[in-house]
Amino acid sequence: MPSGRVTGARIGRPPRSGSRLRCTACQRWRLRKFFTHYPKKGRRYWRSRCESCIQAGQRVYRGTETFRAKHRAYYQKRKTDVRFVAGRRLNNYRKHAAGCTLTSDDLVRLYDTQKGKCYYTGRIMQTGHDRVRPDSLSLDRLVPSRGYRKGNVVWCCNLVNTMKQQMTEQEFYRFLRHILRHREKEV
Repeated sequence: MPSGRVTGARIGRPPRSGSRLRCTACQRWRLRKFFTHYPKKGRRYWRSRCESCIQAGQRVYRGTETFRAKHRAYYQKRKTDVRFVAGRRLNNYRKHAAGCTLTSDDLVRLYDTQKGKCYYTGRIMQTGHDRVRPDSLSLDRLVPSRGYRKGNVVWCCNLVNTMKQQMTEQEFYRFLRHILRHREKEV
């Protein structure tokens, strides 16, 4: 029988290479690198199941209809919540744009101020769809070079934001006037 500490024993020092623990799920002796540890009352303890058994258990649970139903219900309810949508967008903006000073409360207040309507078109914007639609919520920077800062962002329809690209508000209006003049000449 291989030597090793009892599963769940407190970690006193970094494990020696080759030290082993026994998994309580598959009953195999495995190297400690296959186990994770967790903090408890200022100490670290080894988990009693190896990573492969933990992952297998998660795969089984995630495959059950109970999990799927809970997951579906949770996201259907949350997708229509503006705070949830704003929080997800903020995570992306913070990753990709330096200097984002917005909070989800700021975005919810902005949404309420705009009464759920697009800043540019005045149309009601939609939430709660699995895919992006032309009238889906999108956060636009009025002056793109200033970043996602309070006073420089508005909620608008995804289609309008896609059309606007990196233009300022004035450049965008000028572009729209050009389109309208061109269409009037053709008709």
